[in-house]
Amino acid sequence: MIARHDEAGLLRVIAPATTFEDIVASGVDPIRRHGAGHVDVVTAVLDVLGRAGTGCNDAGRRRVLSRHAAEVRKAFEARGKGSARDLDMIDTAFRCAVERLASG
Repeated sequence: MIARHDEAGLLRVIAPATTFEDIVASGVDPIRRHGAGHVDVVTAVLDVLGRAGTGCNDAGRRRVLSRHAAEVRKAFEARGKGSARDLDMIDTAFRCAVERLASG
């Protein structure tokens, strides 16, 4: 929670703080929901999630990114419309993202 006070020190606003999870979810969730059936969209999101973890020293943030990567992959697989080649592309992109996120 974030508290804001006026010049006299009186509490005026209490608002929830925006977390890293909130930021990632707001960017990834709509794309996952609407783009899960498109190989190019899914591979791009997996690439971005992996890149976001590169150089990230916070294990908790890398876990958030990894969880979103797993959800994106699962959403694609749930559509059940991908060819064997499509599934292979998704698996490769997912493995690459996970490797990046594991190494930070």
